[in-house]
Amino acid sequence: MTYPQIFPQRSRLAAAFILVTSCLELLRQWPAAPTCWSFSLCVGTTSAVMRRATTQHRASTLQLLAHSPSVEWLDAVEGPDQQVPEGNTILPVFPLNNVKWPGNEVVLEAVEPAYRQMYDDIIFTGARRVLIPFSPCVRGKPGLVRFPDMLPEDRRLHVVGSVVFVEDLKQTSGGYLVKHSVLGRARIKQLLNPSALFNLDKDGWKVDYLRAEVESFNETDSVLDERAARILEESWEELRQLAKKSYEPELPPMPTLRNHTIWQLADVWQKHQLEVNWFRVRNHVQAQVQAWIRLAKEEGRLPPVFASRDMPAIPSNFLPPALQQAVRQTASVRGLELSDEFWEPI
Repeated sequence: MTYPQIFPQRSRLAAAFILVTSCLELLRQWPAAPTCWSFSLCVGTTSAVMRRATTQHRASTLQLLAHSPSVEWLDAVEGPDQQVPEGNTILPVFPLNNVKWPGNEVVLEAVEPAYRQMYDDIIFTGARRVLIPFSPCVRGKPGLVRFPDMLPEDRRLHVVGSVVFVEDLKQTSGGYLVKHSVLGRARIKQLLNPSALFNLDKDGWKVDYLRAEVESFNETDSVLDERAARILEESWEELRQLAKKSYEPELPPMPTLRNHTIWQLADVWQKHQLEVNWFRVRNHVQAQVQAWIRLAKEEGRLPPVFASRDMPAIPSNFLPPALQQAVRQTASVRGLELSDEFWEPI
């Protein structure tokens, strides 16, 4: 028996995930770049993707993804500072291993001296805008963006970043706690001081913050029109039902999101994707722990107090180091280490 026959809901669930991602990308691109997509392609595929066999799901969804805009990266390499003509837009850059959507709030803690200096400069000049591009993290350390410790192929930034506005800044014992609102997006034209990502002081802290010449997008956010909302709602609800059958986290009901803007819907989708990935990784780790306990019990390696139970709940320090680390990392969604395959479709 094949995998799709054993888990039909999981196969359809994967197709639905791709479809909703594609629909959201279409709706985001539609006002600014209508030639990137064919709206009829999405309409015609909506019901078909949900009702055909697994092979046909893949063909339809791959056809959709083939029309999606490519992801652009900017390699970060050490080099001399660059000059820009007077009047061009320059923003401080705070790379994160996350995507921040317009219309939402972002709270960051500035601990490194370089970022404390960045916010000092923002306070002094009154500029108050920062660019947050996505960046890979140090492998094995989820969320940590530290270029000297990253593999050469991971030292890069997404060309498009979120422009955030400093709303509130509070001093803490270790630095600043800063609340931002996400205004929109901008494209990096060039990094002005790329070596700032690599130069460290004797304590291992960055000595300067990155700056970039950017070009802001002239784009507006809006709620979905009636036709687009109907198309998305059909796929959204079917995805909810498939998740329920697969005992996985469900999206919030679409009716509660009808007044959300397109960017806010994208943020809901990203948070759901993170929750689903965390749910799956955590279940995988739990299965590994249970398998280790069963084997240890069969081999008589468990202390008597635990060996007498069918599936004992043993302290994590009894587990092998690799499993202990996996348990710690999956304690919260922040412990997820996600590859480009997760982030690029978002």
